Amino acid sequence: MARRGKPEGNKRQRERDKRRKKEEKALRKKMRKEGTLGVDVDGEAEPGLGDGPVESAVEESAGESPPTPPEGSILDPERGETREG
Repeated sequence: MARRGKPEGNKRQRERDKRRKKEEKALRKKMRKEGTLGVDVDGEAEPGLGDGPVESAVEESAGESPPTPPEGSILDPERGETREG
């Protein structure tokens, strides 16, 4: 007896993936045309996604403040802890 469901399920998944890929490609094309590729919902540049209108502003303000360590880092500059001691 043939196994039911498995090949059909894979086919549906492939079709779903193709459709999703097509939709994402169309969305990227639309965003590139509008000049919003690489900008998330809040208007901040997403890392590594093209040159949106906000990215140049991010580059300009890059020298204003030192980078902060990630949350839960060993050193906490808010408590006065630095690499020097």
